[in-house]
Amino acid sequence: MITVVIPTTARPKMLETALRSVASQTALSQIKEVLVSENAGSRASEAICRKFAQLPIRYVFRDPPLKALAHAKAYAQAASAAFTAILHDDDWWSPQHLANGLRAFEKNPDAAVYFSSFFDVTGESAPLKCDSNLMMWFGGGFPAMMQPWALTRAEALLACIPGTPGRYSTLIARTEALRASTYVYDLDNPFDNDRLLIVALLEHGSLVFQPLPEVFIRTHPSQDFRTFSLSDIHAHMERTTEWLFKKSAALGVSLDSEFAQRVARCPSEHRTAVMEMLSYPWCADPLNRRGLLPASQAEKKLESSSVKHLLRELTPPLLPKLVRKLRRDA
Repeated sequence: MITVVIPTTARPKMLETALRSVASQTALSQIKEVLVSENAGSRASEAICRKFAQLPIRYVFRDPPLKALAHAKAYAQAASAAFTAILHDDDWWSPQHLANGLRAFEKNPDAAVYFSSFFDVTGESAPLKCDSNLMMWFGGGFPAMMQPWALTRAEALLACIPGTPGRYSTLIARTEALRASTYVYDLDNPFDNDRLLIVALLEHGSLVFQPLPEVFIRTHPSQDFRTFSLSDIHAHMERTTEWLFKKSAALGVSLDSEFAQRVARCPSEHRTAVMEMLSYPWCADPLNRRGLLPASQAEKKLESSSVKHLLRELTPPLLPKLVRKLRRDA
């Protein structure tokens, strides 16, 4: 059975879309509870929940609202089923998402977490932009897309070096592993805590990734990440990258040698895209300090034409002014 957790912040119209996608799941009978956690002091979300009497909804109204990281920790620890799926209120799932995730756990009993690829969208009626899976593909050793990718701990850690390879709204985790991993919300990283969480979950098992999109992640002006400056983004993400290397060593993974081997194996036709992915400062600087980037790449400046592509790979879509700033700095 599975607990669906939907954190929400006064976005009732978007919440309705999210709940409609939960109600459309082919694995609906496997849902034990839908926890809707309102954290913005608005009860409009409660009225939306009442529209879905067919769902086992437990509505929690946070009064007073919690800080973002405290809220994430609270709802991540609140699940009662064996598995927990997270869906942010501004996103939604395709009907097979939960079924595919539960099937992946059956086939991979050592897996602690499942992620899927996703579409970037601006609304329910909008053109689709597909996640390229580049980070997971790199970490997994360049696998074919015919079936879900079962990544070992070492492979999944490699996938986390360039940035966050799996989004919250695509995450399904073993509840016990998720609860044990919520210590990352005490590390005071408000921007990059999703990557921290993936690394912590890998302490408890491997990772399965579905390379075909199952989730729709909405791009809109009120997304939380838009409040961060470029310098703060770089600082938070570089700190995570350094933490990732230390955590990998503690887990017995020689990330330096794993990384060198993976770069050496990169298919020649995709090498440019992979090396561009590794050129962002929060990734390239820690790699350079360890002598892991090829000499030809270590001093290479990020080309302006690559900025938009890299932003899509490494973080959610950013504000146009941030794109313009990166172009000026390139």
